[in-house]
Amino acid sequence: MKGKKNTFWNGLSNEQKEAKYRALRERHRVKRLLVLEKYGGKCKCCGETELKFLEIDHVNNDGAAHRNRGSWWIVDYLKKRGYPKKGFQLLCSNCNMAKGRYGECPHAVGKKIYGK
Repeated sequence: MKGKKNTFWNGLSNEQKEAKYRALRERHRVKRLLVLEKYGGKCKCCGETELKFLEIDHVNNDGAAHRNRGSWWIVDYLKKRGYPKKGFQLLCSNCNMAKGRYGECPHAVGKKIYGK
């Protein structure tokens, strides 16, 4: 929206801005927890269940466009599409990083776990 100013924060005191931002973060946290629940609540590769470590993985490594829009956007995207299982899965940060960097996680060597 070139040329348009975001009026969401205009005219608010710092305290009001902080309160709005806290509310936005809390809404996102709740939505994220629902997404994690819908996708099984654990890493598909190693079984990690710590929610702070879990991430949505694009099975076919085609998530660049989604990453550019941010994590706040992906939770709404998945909800609007009924939490599609095809193309998405939960991985922990370590397994997701290994899959992206090396093509597969050491836990997955010789196994078919990435849904391809």
